[in-house]
Amino acid sequence: MLRHCFCLRHKNKLLRANCAGFLLTIALFIVWFFIYPSINILPRHKDNHSHVPSFKGDNAVTGQQSTGRPQFMNATKIQYLNATGQQGTGRPQFINATKIAYLNVTGQQGTWRPRFINVTKIQYLNDIPLEMGFQPFVDVEFPHVETDVPRIPHNIHQIWIRHHNNTETDIEVPEQFEQYMKTFPKWNPSWKYYFWTHRTSRKLLEERHPELLTFYDKTLVPVQKSDLMRYVVVYEFGGLYADLDTSCLRSLDIVTTKYSCIVLPEPFEDGIIWENIPYRIPNGVFLCRKKHPFLEQVLRTISEIKTVEAIPTLIGPLFFTSQYRRYNNISDKDMYRVNISGDTSSPYFYKGDIPETHDDAIYIPNTRYFLDQPHPWHRDSIKRICKNPSNATSIIKRMCYVYTRRGFDRKPSNFTFLEHAYTFSFNSAINWSERKYIPVKKIQPNVQTFNESKSLI
Repeated sequence: MLRHCFCLRHKNKLLRANCAGFLLTIALFIVWFFIYPSINILPRHKDNHSHVPSFKGDNAVTGQQSTGRPQFMNATKIQYLNATGQQGTGRPQFINATKIAYLNVTGQQGTWRPRFINVTKIQYLNDIPLEMGFQPFVDVEFPHVETDVPRIPHNIHQIWIRHHNNTETDIEVPEQFEQYMKTFPKWNPSWKYYFWTHRTSRKLLEERHPELLTFYDKTLVPVQKSDLMRYVVVYEFGGLYADLDTSCLRSLDIVTTKYSCIVLPEPFEDGIIWENIPYRIPNGVFLCRKKHPFLEQVLRTISEIKTVEAIPTLIGPLFFTSQYRRYNNISDKDMYRVNISGDTSSPYFYKGDIPETHDDAIYIPNTRYFLDQPHPWHRDSIKRICKNPSNATSIIKRMCYVYTRRGFDRKPSNFTFLEHAYTFSFNSAINWSERKYIPVKKIQPNVQTFNESKSLI
């Protein structure tokens, strides 16, 4: 080949033309078979999640290598997209992002042939390749805005109800919860911390919600009283409610800046194993502004319950999920609808038509930020089911794909806010009266309680 290169300087014009054509053919061959296959429309991740699209929240545009700090800009003003950004060049190619209809969803390791799907034709979960799981893989900061006035008040509410104790001394908890509870004031020292007991809960109901006293007094199950009161206190005062076995891993300040109400999906494996449904909304942690209409609906529904059965989960996670669906007009069929057209880190499932930043909306975050670890009860079941899922339903196969890719044990990332320890505090088989109790003031000296004459003090 090198010998032929000298012919480009030959005096014979015909020989020079043939030589140039030969070299051009060789160059095209190299480009076609060696360079072109390595080019992907979407950049690959370096880690083992390269086959899953990583949606950068609402507005991240860089995610530079060697840093964890994406640069942010207003995504609503973006019309053109840098489609290449090849290393070694300073000339990015631009395309009109408003005309994009197809999405590279795989980019499998070890291959160069990406699979494309038509985003405009996706309506239901089964329209999405299994390798996309139930939500985008994210490793960026939680969506937030810069503001001095949070949309959700900086209040932390926790509850422990000792059913037959209505004295001043009931502001104490089993000592096993201390390690979790103390993490909230540690990371959120400027937040107000409120603790609710049987006595203070009933006082609040008498003053603000007498229509709920019948339900509260009829139930003999402490967890039902606790379920009711978490809805009441967040509705009345706003803020965060968290079960006592929840740990805080970093400041929650930015969580309160962009959305007016945030409810958290549990790990998708749990909803599938428990109920064979694509998602479930637990009530163990949630954040809302006060007087949010969603919680108003929840309380109104509870007030209409005529028969109070001794079922610990009566107004628990399944009830909370059904109320979420009712509020957003999500039918049984809609549970399997998806929306992946937006640039968001939120799970794919359909969440209704209210814009997520509306004052009456409910935002659903990616599980990576809050509740990412599947229930320990499901470890063996998932392992057994996913050993050979070839004849399983599509939703089981999707779960198994996620399990194979991520494993069962999920370590928190740098962007994780909360962890749940699964201490089964709702379990009626546990005799909590025999446990050692400690005063809440020992955990949080600045704890505040409800007073009938002064409301919150």
